[in-house]
Amino acid sequence: MKKAGRILLWAVGMVFVLSSIFKLLDPVGTSLVVEAYLRWMHLDFLSGVVAGLGVSLILGAALSFAEAIVGLALVTGIFPRVTRPVTFVLLGFFTLISIALVIFNPNMDCGCFGSAIHLTHSQTFWKNIVLLVFAVCGFRLQGGWSLGRKRVRKGISFVVSLAILAGFFIWNLLNLPVKDFTEYAPGDSVENIAFCPEDEDFPIPLPSGEKVMVVSVYDPQALGREEFSDILQFQSEAENRGFETVLLKSDGADGIFCFCDRKTLLTLNRSNGGLTLISEGKVVEKFPFRTLASFAVRTEGAERSEEVDWSEDGVRAEGLDDIYEADPIERMYLVQSRSDIRYHAFLLAFFTLLVIL
Repeated sequence: MKKAGRILLWAVGMVFVLSSIFKLLDPVGTSLVVEAYLRWMHLDFLSGVVAGLGVSLILGAALSFAEAIVGLALVTGIFPRVTRPVTFVLLGFFTLISIALVIFNPNMDCGCFGSAIHLTHSQTFWKNIVLLVFAVCGFRLQGGWSLGRKRVRKGISFVVSLAILAGFFIWNLLNLPVKDFTEYAPGDSVENIAFCPEDEDFPIPLPSGEKVMVVSVYDPQALGREEFSDILQFQSEAENRGFETVLLKSDGADGIFCFCDRKTLLTLNRSNGGLTLISEGKVVEKFPFRTLASFAVRTEGAERSEEVDWSEDGVRAEGLDDIYEADPIERMYLVQSRSDIRYHAFLLAFFTLLVIL
């Protein structure tokens, strides 16, 4: 019976771990879900900035790591006395929220599994009920479970797994999500995105050319004069190489930047000031903001083949010339394949390590 209890708790723990991974995969997207909950509960006053980070981002990260810690504790079996009450507190909180969602039916996503898996409010409620039943039965059947000699090994597994998730979160926050689950992922159409130039009364669609670079700034206040200077320098470099450029920001048009809805810009590119390559109305590739300033440096000099520049990933860093000369369709499929490989490789390596230890 104890083994049956461990299996039930292991299942609950795996759901918690998966939920945290999907949230940590897209920190900005998770912060959007938190913002939606705060607005729905009329707690907008909690939105703001602390230590340079948005409160919604901090709350989203805190919730994600809480799920990760409880999930890893359930999977490894360590800290049973602490894990039991914390598990029921989390599940009770999630269940109450899901009941409210079912009753009031707000037009929002529950965000249980980030942008990767979308559940209806009813599905969210029954998911929490099943987890509660599993947890109650699991703890009752497990009884006085003891790890014995495995305690040290399971403790190492817990710490290493949590450290990997922390690194995963930082990577996705500083760069872009390893896997893009938004509606504007590479290969998706952007024909429904419209923007307003200065002195224009009606929005216009994005250009449908073959080589279009879009810079999207969803939080202009977070960027300083130097960052905007980098954007303008990038625009000049890109247009000199034949790209059509569009600069978008969420606080209005000003003659250089055009206006576009904040949520649309967040969906288009999770990086504030990030770059999106579009070809014939479809997303080809996305780049984080920190990439823009380096493009001009990477493209200096005619003898690019002789002076090879290497990126932090150990591969040849590309310049605007490389991007312009590449076939958009081939590049899009390459980006999709590379993203899928990295994403599935991370999941496989993480869960293999968790199971082995």
